[in-house]
Amino acid sequence: MALRRSIATAVPEAAFQESPLLCRIRQVVCDCLGLSSTQLDPYTSLIHDLGVDSLDLGSLAVGIESAFEIPVEASDHVYMTRLYDIASYVQWRMLEREQGLL
Repeated sequence: MALRRSIATAVPEAAFQESPLLCRIRQVVCDCLGLSSTQLDPYTSLIHDLGVDSLDLGSLAVGIESAFEIPVEASDHVYMTRLYDIASYVQWRMLEREQGLL
């Protein structure tokens, strides 16, 4: 639970409105899940709105790992529910990498 709070508060929501990071994540999500970018906004729930299942989230995690060169733990798949959540997670992991924590 503490990890979830730290990820959610890592970066202000306004910073992702049309950031390059969010645009790149949107592209990775579309490529991994076979979606159109028009189906996604920062608040679209991949699970509830688009019917993404756990296997899809695993595929998405691999795509995120490859695109951003960060590890995505299997237990962290639960944080990949909206583009905003994924962007917060990626930013947090990239910061950890920069600080030598990964």
